[in-house]
Amino acid sequence: MAVSYTNNFNNIADKLLEVIKTEMPVPVNKTTANQPYLKANEFIRVVPIGSTIVEYAGFMEEREYEFNIKYIFQDRRENSGFLEHVMNNCSRFEALIHENQLITLADSTRAFNLRLNDMELDSDDDQEGYFVVDYNFTCNHIGNQG
Repeated sequence: MAVSYTNNFNNIADKLLEVIKTEMPVPVNKTTANQPYLKANEFIRVVPIGSTIVEYAGFMEEREYEFNIKYIFQDRRENSGFLEHVMNNCSRFEALIHENQLITLADSTRAFNLRLNDMELDSDDDQEGYFVVDYNFTCNHIGNQG
Protein backbone atom coordinates (compact mmCIF):
# COMPACT_ATOMS: atom_id res chain seq x y z
CA MET A 1 0.00 0.00 0.00
CA ALA A 2 1.31 3.42 -0.94
CA VAL A 3 1.79 5.90 1.88
CA SER A 4 0.24 9.34 1.47
CA TYR A 5 2.24 12.15 2.97
CA THR A 6 2.94 15.87 2.81
CA ASN A 7 6.38 17.48 2.92
CA ASN A 8 5.61 19.63 5.96
CA PHE A 9 9.15 21.01 6.24
CA ASN A 10 8.95 22.31 2.68
CA ASN A 11 5.43 23.71 3.13
CA ILE A 12 6.37 25.52 6.35
CA ALA A 13 9.65 26.87 4.95
CA ASP A 14 8.03 28.06 1.70
CA LYS A 15 5.28 29.94 3.54
CA LEU A 16 7.79 31.38 6.01
CA LEU A 17 9.88 32.68 3.10
CA GLU A 18 6.76 34.21 1.56
CA VAL A 19 5.88 36.00 4.82
CA ILE A 20 9.43 37.29 5.27
CA LYS A 21 9.71 38.50 1.65
CA THR A 22 6.55 40.59 1.98
CA GLU A 23 8.07 42.73 4.75
CA MET A 24 11.85 42.49 4.61
CA PRO A 25 13.56 44.13 1.61
CA VAL A 26 16.39 41.57 1.46
CA PRO A 27 16.99 38.29 -0.40
CA VAL A 28 15.60 35.28 1.49
CA ASN A 29 16.44 31.67 0.70
CA LYS A 30 15.85 28.17 1.98
CA THR A 31 19.18 26.39 2.17
CA THR A 32 21.39 23.96 4.00
CA ALA A 33 23.98 25.06 6.53
CA ASN A 34 26.90 24.29 4.19
CA GLN A 35 25.83 26.24 1.12
CA PRO A 36 27.85 29.40 0.43
CA TYR A 37 26.53 32.81 1.40
CA LEU A 38 24.90 35.09 -1.14
CA LYS A 39 26.89 38.03 -2.38
CA ALA A 40 24.62 40.72 -0.96
CA ASN A 41 24.83 43.45 1.69
CA GLU A 42 22.30 41.57 3.81
CA PHE A 43 20.14 38.48 3.41
CA ILE A 44 18.21 35.87 5.35
CA ARG A 45 18.75 32.11 5.29
CA VAL A 46 16.18 29.57 6.51
CA VAL A 47 17.73 26.19 7.38
CA PRO A 48 15.55 23.22 8.45
CA ILE A 49 16.95 21.55 11.60
CA GLY A 50 14.50 18.89 12.79
CA SER A 51 11.18 18.12 14.39
CA THR A 52 9.92 16.75 17.69
CA ILE A 53 6.67 14.93 18.31
CA VAL A 54 4.50 16.90 20.74
CA GLU A 55 1.35 14.80 20.73
CA TYR A 56 0.62 11.51 19.03
CA ALA A 57 -2.67 9.69 18.50
CA GLY A 58 -3.87 7.09 16.03
CA PHE A 59 -5.68 9.79 14.04
CA MET A 60 -3.04 12.58 14.00
CA GLU A 61 0.30 13.82 15.23
CA GLU A 62 1.41 17.25 16.34
CA ARG A 63 5.04 18.11 15.70
CA GLU A 64 7.21 21.05 16.61
CA TYR A 65 9.39 21.99 13.64
CA GLU A 66 12.71 23.71 14.20
CA PHE A 67 14.60 25.97 11.81
CA ASN A 68 17.77 28.01 12.09
CA ILE A 69 17.22 31.48 10.65
CA LYS A 70 20.32 33.52 9.97
CA TYR A 71 19.98 37.23 9.27
CA ILE A 72 23.35 38.00 7.67
CA PHE A 73 24.91 41.42 7.16
CA GLN A 74 28.17 42.36 5.47
CA ASP A 75 30.41 43.30 8.36
CA ARG A 76 30.58 47.08 8.50
CA ARG A 77 31.38 47.55 12.18
CA GLU A 78 33.70 50.43 11.34
CA ASN A 79 30.57 52.42 10.39
CA SER A 80 29.16 54.16 13.48
CA GLY A 81 25.53 53.40 12.55
CA PHE A 82 26.05 49.72 11.70
CA LEU A 83 24.90 48.21 15.00
CA GLU A 84 21.85 50.47 15.09
CA HIS A 85 20.98 49.32 11.54
CA VAL A 86 21.34 45.66 12.57
CA MET A 87 19.22 46.07 15.70
CA ASN A 88 16.53 48.02 13.83
CA ASN A 89 16.20 45.31 11.16
CA CYS A 90 16.24 42.54 13.77
CA SER A 91 13.46 44.26 15.70
CA ARG A 92 11.44 44.58 12.49
CA PHE A 93 11.99 40.89 11.73
CA GLU A 94 11.00 39.82 15.26
CA ALA A 95 7.81 41.93 15.06
CA LEU A 96 6.97 40.33 11.71
CA ILE A 97 7.15 36.82 13.16
CA HIS A 98 5.19 37.89 16.25
CA GLU A 99 2.40 39.27 14.05
CA ASN A 100 2.24 36.02 12.04
CA GLN A 101 1.90 33.38 14.74
CA LEU A 102 -0.50 31.37 12.56
CA ILE A 103 0.04 30.71 8.84
CA THR A 104 -1.96 28.70 6.33
CA LEU A 105 0.22 26.37 4.26
CA ALA A 106 -0.09 25.28 0.61
CA ASP A 107 -2.00 22.13 1.60
CA SER A 108 -4.53 24.24 3.60
CA THR A 109 -3.23 23.00 6.96
CA ARG A 110 -1.86 25.52 9.44
CA ALA A 111 1.38 26.05 11.24
CA PHE A 112 0.86 27.73 14.60
CA ASN A 113 2.81 29.07 17.57
CA LEU A 114 5.41 30.57 15.23
CA ARG A 115 8.14 31.98 17.44
CA LEU A 116 11.72 33.12 17.51
CA ASN A 117 13.11 31.54 20.67
CA ASP A 118 16.78 32.45 21.00
CA MET A 119 18.79 35.10 19.20
CA GLU A 120 22.55 35.49 19.18
CA LEU A 121 24.23 38.61 17.81
CA ASP A 122 27.48 38.20 15.89
CA SER A 123 27.25 34.43 16.23
CA ASP A 124 30.29 32.28 15.66
CA ASP A 125 30.35 31.63 11.94
CA ASP A 126 33.05 30.36 9.61
CA GLN A 127 32.35 33.00 6.99
CA GLU A 128 34.73 35.98 7.08
CA GLY A 129 33.41 39.47 6.47
CA TYR A 130 29.88 38.88 7.75
CA PHE A 131 27.98 39.83 10.90
CA VAL A 132 25.52 37.01 11.60
CA VAL A 133 22.39 37.20 13.74
CA ASP A 134 21.36 33.65 14.54
CA TYR A 135 17.76 32.80 15.46
CA ASN A 136 16.21 29.56 16.65
CA PHE A 137 12.72 29.43 15.09
CA THR A 138 10.04 26.88 15.98
CA CYS A 139 6.42 26.31 15.08
CA ASN A 140 3.85 23.57 15.55
CA HIS A 141 1.84 21.68 12.94
CA ILE A 142 -0.80 18.97 13.11
CA GLY A 143 -0.43 16.43 10.33
CA ASN A 144 -1.02 12.83 9.34
CA GLN A 145 -4.66 13.20 10.15
CA GLY A 146 -6.75 10.16 9.48
